[in-house]
Amino acid sequence: MPCSLRTLAVAGMLVTSCASSGADPAGAGSGNARHTLTREQILDTQEPTLLEAVRRLRPNWLRARGPARSAMGLVTVAVYVNDVRRGGVASLRDIRPESVGSVEFIPATEANTRYGLQVAGGVISVRLVAGG
Repeated sequence: MPCSLRTLAVAGMLVTSCASSGADPAGAGSGNARHTLTREQILDTQEPTLLEAVRRLRPNWLRARGPARSAMGLVTVAVYVNDVRRGGVASLRDIRPESVGSVEFIPATEANTRYGLQVAGGVISVRLVAGG
């Protein structure tokens, strides 16, 4: 009998530790919350352009990446709208927030897989709503 209780206690501790290891310490829910912006979040800013909304909600998405003294210099973030390259961060200025369904930041390693090596600074991927 003591062996069964010990086994049950060990199993309980394992289940508890496995369940807590995936928790989001910030309480944001999804682990991808820092890489996505919803339509509601964007509209709630009441900013006139998507650039201003992103600047307010996720300013890190807009910064150039890479060592300042590398041969390539700083690498900028590319912007894709519905999977078509639109340009750099400044192109977000031309997008009205009410036309946006969602925005996602794709880090460089994943962006290289999806879009090729020319996006070494990562990608801001914008999904427009139908008719946007």
